[in-house]
Amino acid sequence: MSDIKSYISNQKKIIQHDDFFGRRLDIALCFDHGFIMPAGVAIYSIIENNKDIDLHFHLLISGVSEYDLLPFLELKQPNVSITAYHINNNFDINPETLILGIPLSTCLRFLIPD
Repeated sequence: MSDIKSYISNQKKIIQHDDFFGRRLDIALCFDHGFIMPAGVAIYSIIENNKDIDLHFHLLISGVSEYDLLPFLELKQPNVSITAYHINNNFDINPETLILGIPLSTCLRFLIPD
């Protein structure tokens, strides 16, 4: 696998909590500007249904501004951390593999195992 750090232009902790309940669940979401709202809805749903677990959301994002991320601050809860990883232009996929209008942001999930 590639070194994921070479693809990250900026890493920002949107929400960080320091009180730990003991169990932790790391959840990765990959999206671009077009899926900000659905990602927020998914995160909200997970938070509402898992109040007794530490949740750390890792957002691998492409084409999303800092302004676009402001609504995520409203998801602050005692058990929630959110870290955004802005993916740079070094992450490149052969355009011939992006068929049927699949955006590059869909391929960001390949970075998750790293």
